[in-house]
Amino acid sequence: MNGEQKPAAMSLRWIALCCSAAIAFAAGGLMFFRAHHEIHAKETAHFLRTIAASKAAELAAWVQDQKDDALALQNSSAFLEPLAHHLVGDEMALPKPLQDLLRYVAVSHDVDDVVPLDREGRVRFSLSGRRGVPPEGLEGLREALRTGLQVMTDMHIDPRTESGCLDVAVPIVGGGSSTQPLGGALLVTRASRFIDPMIQAWPVPSATGEVLLVQREEDEVVVLNALRHKPDAALRPRFPLSRQDLPAVMAARGQSGVVHGADYRGVPVTAAITAVKGPSGF
Repeated sequence: MNGEQKPAAMSLRWIALCCSAAIAFAAGGLMFFRAHHEIHAKETAHFLRTIAASKAAELAAWVQDQKDDALALQNSSAFLEPLAHHLVGDEMALPKPLQDLLRYVAVSHDVDDVVPLDREGRVRFSLSGRRGVPPEGLEGLREALRTGLQVMTDMHIDPRTESGCLDVAVPIVGGGSSTQPLGGALLVTRASRFIDPMIQAWPVPSATGEVLLVQREEDEVVVLNALRHKPDAALRPRFPLSRQDLPAVMAARGQSGVVHGADYRGVPVTAAITAVKGPSGF
């Protein structure tokens, strides 16, 4: 691999951001109050659109950083050669100098785990002590072996920690003129490291403001980030597409802009929806 290789194909399918705030509208018959409400509604809509655009830009920048880091590792002989040498052997235990190298990679690239795998998907080492990887990680490895490019998985639940994470599979190619991958390395990042804190951060104090990152899976909408009012529910909330009152469903159906509906608790909200590009969109 060289510095001229094309950007990697990645599979992350982030659909949309919904920034919402519960807004209580008092009924009033006077024009003054109506005008006040109209002004307030316009200001709220503008504020939510601004937040949605800002969050989308932050997510896009983070994805690009992950992509750049993986490409740098794929072009690093200091990373590839010792791992390739280890993967062609029968010894499963990773030498101490190579373990230290992977710890350095994890710290320098701000990931939670680095997991070398052979072509059969067997774990050769893990900084966190894992003995296997979830199906999403194995699927990413297979795609990386097939294409020779780094592959980012969809967000998924890590069965070891029961928390959301995503992986980047980097193919490990042998030295010399060989282009056949000998295996790969998974760079594992917990959602709680960047995505959840970034999504949950609100620019001003608010008792109701919240951001949702959602994606469509067949006839359902899945919430990818931790929720403000259900902090332990990341990657678990699913809503049918028939719930057309939910801004999350509106987003999955391709709607954008400022909408009115109900949140996952049934509370009336005003929401701003914007699409978020996954890595393949760059």
